[in-house]
Amino acid sequence: MHDDDLKTDEQRRKLVKLAASTAVVLPLTGLVACSGDDSSGSATEQAQAAADSAADAADEAANAAADMADDAATAAGDMADDAMDAASDMAGDASDAMADAADTASDAMDDAKDAAADMADDAKDAVSGAAGGLPELEESDPVAQALGYKHDASEIDTAKYPGRGAEANEYCRNCALYVAGGGGWGACSIFAGKAVNAEGWCASYNRMS
Repeated sequence: MHDDDLKTDEQRRKLVKLAASTAVVLPLTGLVACSGDDSSGSATEQAQAAADSAADAADEAANAAADMADDAATAAGDMADDAMDAASDMAGDASDAMADAADTASDAMDDAKDAAADMADDAKDAVSGAAGGLPELEESDPVAQALGYKHDASEIDTAKYPGRGAEANEYCRNCALYVAGGGGWGACSIFAGKAVNAEGWCASYNRMS
């Protein structure tokens, strides 16, 4: 108990003892005063003895009640501590479970990204392999002529296509539409079914990001 609690408990016990003494002494004292008997001194002593006995009993009862209150408070405190510990453990378990779930989700996303990257690489390899077997695009092809395609980018008519100068460093090999095949040739989505030269160029050039 705290000092304030001890003081309050002591005051309560004194009050109970005083009340018990008063309750016993006053009636007995009144009876003696009314009797006018010479034995009043003896009666008073008996009354005092009874009052003391009652006060002692009251004090014992107060002590017992205080002990019971202390035990109940201690038990309640222990139960509260246990409940708080249990709640803390549950919160910790929940936090760990959430962290595990987040890690699992992160791992799953990483696996999915890796799988998608592998699929993309496989698809690119497949296209590249197919490009190696494509027939070469003829510069005389109508679409090639319309787009000013040349196998050798240095032969591009820069007067007609001023955007393609030697300093531009624009070639089929660094175009986003080009998929490398074999032997310096590759597929182009503009010229379906035909292979273009890696060092070539056309007006549909789109630099890789």
